[in-house]
Amino acid sequence: MLVLIVAAFGNQEVYLVDRKEQYYHVRGLNFPSPQEGANQANTVLDGELVIDVDPVTEVERLRLLCFDCLVHESKSLIMRPLENRYGVRRRARAS
Repeated sequence: MLVLIVAAFGNQEVYLVDRKEQYYHVRGLNFPSPQEGANQANTVLDGELVIDVDPVTEVERLRLLCFDCLVHESKSLIMRPLENRYGVRRRARAS
């Protein structure tokens, strides 16, 4: 699933896009911004939509697991190495 986060008329709207390029508008899912009182906008995340089963109660929950940020606040991150997109710095190898 791709997660498309856009700002529309001052509100955040979230869409899930599947492999068949079908769009699903998701209500009640919010992606806050690090800035106080702001929300993410113009952002694309890559992830998986999975059914998580509680081993004790056997209750099923739909979960969105995001594992990559492709575009953040209108800035493409695709050409950056994966470690940079995750915010991980590589350490120099010891000789």
